Amino acid sequence: MDETEKEAPPMEIPAERMLAFLTAKKANTVCPICRTKEWTAMEDADNRGFLLTSQSSDSTSGAKVLPLMALVCNNCHYVWIVARRPVEAWLKEHPDGNNQ
Repeated sequence: MDETEKEAPPMEIPAERMLAFLTAKKANTVCPICRTKEWTAMEDADNRGFLLTSQSSDSTSGAKVLPLMALVCNNCHYVWIVARRPVEAWLKEHPDGNNQ
């Protein structure tokens, strides 16, 4: 990929939009530790989640990267980690946050 073909930066995903995705996927959005439903996304203008890398078995080929994002419970601070790409794809298809 040359300089003119740079990927767009990842979109900022606030907790409300992440929870809309999870709700549409029938996930239980209650914290499994303290049973509250108040979450904060660990994202801001400068940070778009984090990357999980895997090491190849022969350590000569490139590592695979999995973009992740985290929601943190506002009460007990439990961290819920979700793969980012499916969330972004769903939000692009459902910009209003509805599953219709």
